[in-house]
Amino acid sequence: MILVFNELSAHNLAPSRHQAREQTTNLVRAVAAVASGQSTTLVSIKDFEIHQAPLAEDYTVYQWSHDERVDRDLRNYFLKISAKMRFEQDVSEAVKEQFYLSEFHFHQQEAGGLGLAWLLKTTAVSLPFEEYWLRTHIPVHRKWLENTGMEREEDVKVLNLSEMNHVPVVFDELTGKSQAVLRDEPVKLAERKADCFPHLTFGLDVDSQIGELSVEILRITITKLIVLDGAVRNWRREKTEEPVLPKVNPESEATMQQYGNEREFRSASGEKKGFNLHAMMGSGYRIHLRIDKEHKNLEIGYIGEHLPTARFH
Repeated sequence: MILVFNELSAHNLAPSRHQAREQTTNLVRAVAAVASGQSTTLVSIKDFEIHQAPLAEDYTVYQWSHDERVDRDLRNYFLKISAKMRFEQDVSEAVKEQFYLSEFHFHQQEAGGLGLAWLLKTTAVSLPFEEYWLRTHIPVHRKWLENTGMEREEDVKVLNLSEMNHVPVVFDELTGKSQAVLRDEPVKLAERKADCFPHLTFGLDVDSQIGELSVEILRITITKLIVLDGAVRNWRREKTEEPVLPKVNPESEATMQQYGNEREFRSASGEKKGFNLHAMMGSGYRIHLRIDKEHKNLEIGYIGEHLPTARFH
């Protein structure tokens, strides 16, 4: 995951070191929550050095990252994700070309970081010391040159993260964008499943099963996984005892007696477990899953052709 620092937010200082320390700590916690364990890089536009950015009078990001009053793990996390910084290392040539052919402005100020975040379909990360940056969406004006030489312009909204309250909105929107990209590239389901379906867990046999599916079935699978991922998200946020899983059914007792061993697959931990619920994908394919109520988790163990049942074998 690539996140982009909004350099304009460094123009505003906190009124005190204490407030700068507390709000910056809160911001980095929010970044970690949105990243949710994914490999993450925080980049900035050329010629901007985030570690030298001022937070308050005589107090910089560098000083915050070495401030022993701040949780050590959080400081180390920030130093890790901000180690590269230069976006050119992590951004595709197509995006770089779009960036250099575009101008982005916010309130008549150049807004390269916000623009890069928009082009990357990711979120900007802003220091929270000005009311402008306490929004989840920042309006930005874009001008750009097309390959024909024609100049175009439009107003866009840039996703923005600056405090913990933003996390649910930003997390859901980034997940939705990842899922939309995956719909266009269904063959990448195996490698991108963790990023696109952060509320689901996948067993160790799933990748090889996915490799056997046609593009058409992969598209259907992605649609079904989006529904299941959303159901688990709602389950966790609403704090209900049971998840509401649309069109998910248990196997019959007769099927389990006769074919129960064919519903056993390796879980994420490598242990063989029974996946006795199924979600239909048309008449010929199924997703087999199991619910872990204690951890509010839904694990996928099998994606593939309809397994034998007591009625159909």
